[in-house]
Amino acid sequence: MSLVEKVRAITKEGMRELANTIEVELRAECPKRSGEAVRSIRIEEIDENHIFIGGSNLHLYYADQGNGGSGRIIRSTRPVDRNGRPPGKLKFSDGSFHTYAHGYTGKHFVRAVADRHR
Repeated sequence: MSLVEKVRAITKEGMRELANTIEVELRAECPKRSGEAVRSIRIEEIDENHIFIGGSNLHLYYADQGNGGSGRIIRSTRPVDRNGRPPGKLKFSDGSFHTYAHGYTGKHFVRAVADRHR
């Protein structure tokens, strides 16, 4: 094994360890009420020099950035629900339907984790 190959192997192992550390910290700091956001956090090796750590859907984004600010009223834009009944309904994660929901501010935990590892 040449010196270049040894350096690449050591560097790749260091990147994997750092990625695992960041993934654990993101899962720990993600708001617990958002289980879908926690489940979306993953590590993906893009190529030899790049590793992606993040979420695959909007749940992680909304947990981090919020959905319009505290107290904001969010209503469905549909005139009727999926069964054709007015008014339009928002489906919640527990399976229930409501005509509106209150917005919330984000926790901004992704930036906090990233700042610790810069």
